Amino acid sequence: MAYLVFKMTLKSSDSLISGYLYARAGNGDEIEKYNATSGQRRFQTLDHLNRKGKGSIPSCKEIGVHSFHVTTSPTKSDDEGIAGDFYHITPDPMKIRGIKRSEFGIHYDANGSTKPGSAGCIVLTDKSEWKAFKQFMKGYKKEGFSIISLIVEYPDIN
Repeated sequence: MAYLVFKMTLKSSDSLISGYLYARAGNGDEIEKYNATSGQRRFQTLDHLNRKGKGSIPSCKEIGVHSFHVTTSPTKSDDEGIAGDFYHITPDPMKIRGIKRSEFGIHYDANGSTKPGSAGCIVLTDKSEWKAFKQFMKGYKKEGFSIISLIVEYPDIN
């Protein structure tokens, strides 16, 4: 059984901070590694995890869960920053420090050239890696899985 791990360093920066989304086998071995980010520049800090529309996705530790779940069947979205497949993350909504955040997912950073980053979703930033991720999810679904576990970690705080 495979699972996903998103890791990124949270810090104050005028530049967009990048991390990685890993697909791992049940034994922890890396299957794939994708360049990814979450949140918007200047808002990728621990203090902004509860900031709607700007902060990064909260870590599993912040929410108090072992893992999130991601649907293996994408929905289509016409939203400007998504413009295509969207893999929904649950639980939805999530409460962090008393503030409700919702509608997290994994998608391609369709605004990457004009407004890079996300409103909190995990976004892949390389088109060929996005295609590879979609193939991975399609294959995992074909194996009979409707969801895949996602662990969100920020090594500097976890």
